[in-house]
Amino acid sequence: MVSDGITSHAKIPRWPSDVIASSDIRSSGLKLPLVQNSLNCQVTITSNALMTTCRIKMAPAIVYHQQTEVPTFSGTWTTRETGMIFNDSKPAIRSKAAVLMIGGSRWAAEDMISKTLTILQDRLRSFGIDLTNAGSPLKVLMKGDKLKPEVKDDIKLKISGLLQEKVTAVVIMLSSRSKPVYGYVKSLCDLILGIHSVCIDSYKLSVAEHDNGYCFQTALKVNVKTGGRNQSLASLRLASVDLKNTMIVGFDVMNPPATAKQGSKPIVIMVSSTSPDLSQWAPAVRILEKIQKRDQQSMEQALSDLLSNQINHWKKKNKGASPGNFIIYHKGLTEAVCAQEISSLRSTIGKSTKHASWTLIAVNKDHHTKLQPLDSIDKADADKTIPFGAMITRPRSLAKTWEFLIQGHEPKHTKDEVSIASTLEASKATLPTSYTVLYHDIFTTQKVKLELEDLTHDMQYLFGSSTAATSDTLPIHYLGLLRKRMELFVQPWYRPKQGGQKGKGKEMKLSEGEMSSETVRIHENIRDEMFYI
Repeated sequence: MVSDGITSHAKIPRWPSDVIASSDIRSSGLKLPLVQNSLNCQVTITSNALMTTCRIKMAPAIVYHQQTEVPTFSGTWTTRETGMIFNDSKPAIRSKAAVLMIGGSRWAAEDMISKTLTILQDRLRSFGIDLTNAGSPLKVLMKGDKLKPEVKDDIKLKISGLLQEKVTAVVIMLSSRSKPVYGYVKSLCDLILGIHSVCIDSYKLSVAEHDNGYCFQTALKVNVKTGGRNQSLASLRLASVDLKNTMIVGFDVMNPPATAKQGSKPIVIMVSSTSPDLSQWAPAVRILEKIQKRDQQSMEQALSDLLSNQINHWKKKNKGASPGNFIIYHKGLTEAVCAQEISSLRSTIGKSTKHASWTLIAVNKDHHTKLQPLDSIDKADADKTIPFGAMITRPRSLAKTWEFLIQGHEPKHTKDEVSIASTLEASKATLPTSYTVLYHDIFTTQKVKLELEDLTHDMQYLFGSSTAATSDTLPIHYLGLLRKRMELFVQPWYRPKQGGQKGKGKEMKLSEGEMSSETVRIHENIRDEMFYI
């Protein structure tokens, strides 16, 4: 069916056997007049010409601590389903954490906070993490949301003291959502002191006495930041590739916005898996010294350098062994520039490993395809029944390439139940994510191609600090989190009007100086760990 004579509707029926979807007419080169009459163009448009068969992927089962499988049929799971992972066993202490309360008069009831901190302490203990000061947390008092110099000094002094006590993670309790405090804490911990930080809301923690899901998700985040493993796939639908010998990589480029300060520079970011259970993803960041936004040669060189460094890190984590397979997801890559990148990757991988196979996948949002139930295409509430795991597969114009689309869903935030704050709902369907396989010498047969699609879909359920599936596959989602952290550090250059200082007619004079590699240089203590989640 054609709407406004321009764009076709895509449809998804209620049952997997009837799933179909359609593409935008413009992608086929057809142009229709505003009047919905295809005879004016002497072109006959039928629904079959615009639709393609789709599939509904089954949600994978996941496990925590290698125990009972947790069902994920609705794209989310609650603490009632994962509660079995917290048993009476007490593993050896592998790291230490502490609590620091920052705020003033708007604290929640401290007696309730004390009880829930005890719950959090028990949860962390099951991961081998000792919350050392749950009974008497450190405090920094401040009036209002304004971050004064003396408050900064007090925060730095207390966190520095925790470092001397061999604490590897600090849980920051905020009495209000103060962006200046959050930004200062993250910059201090990530760039200067080298200690993991987890910022939490004191109010949510206070109400967690009756529903301890917030404590559960906080424990998940602390665990994965300090090198632990949370959930993993109960069974892997990947017979042709061994993940023990496979590095999965996500790659993206941050370009300064049009309103950025003069002298702002692009930033190349990367994440790569370091373990076969896909629980740990090492980050890598580099600023492009050349100012041009679209400097393809500089970007390819940065990609090559970062990938070489990540391969060396993989070897350290895997007893000196090199990865034999690479699966690279490049966000924002287009087919027009894929040839140069393929050549650069082939050279880099060839220098680092011998006889390695690899696959390059371009990841983009698809604005020309929409999925809807077949029997409700003309209804206003059609989006409310879009199922989870909807997938389309279709060939591309270039030889030896194919594309598959996965429908994502946005989380909704509930005020009543903190434990399911990241619950997904079908009425919040996002644009489908397109994964275009531009080069592959691993997934060469039709059966093996399906395995790549299964892996890409199943990784959406492995976000380490959440109990819900992500809208994009795991490396792309982690790239988004790393991007947000970098945007926080370069905000005075990328978004000067939000930098907390006011200019008068002329460009603001910011104390940070020129944007350089030091701007985003993560402290060596946490550089290869998941500080960014």
